[in-house]
Amino acid sequence: MTNINLNDLKGEANKIRTYDGEEIAKWLHLNYEKFSEEDGWTTQKKCQVDFDDLPEKNKIVMLKMGTCILQRFILPLLLRIDELK
Repeated sequence: MTNINLNDLKGEANKIRTYDGEEIAKWLHLNYEKFSEEDGWTTQKKCQVDFDDLPEKNKIVMLKMGTCILQRFILPLLLRIDELK
């Protein structure tokens, strides 16, 4: 794992501020499927679709995960970046 220098993220902070739980959920889903395939693990057929076509319960869980990551990691990171200004 690579450590991140917060000073390096200052320029990205405004872009990061535009993220929302849905964008993160879509990114998580896309990468979950990608990494599963790369590692030779087959996910359920019903989940091998675009995010918007996921079964509703799967989509709800991914949206909750996206929001959780936003609140737990991204927002505190932005606050720390702001303190560097």
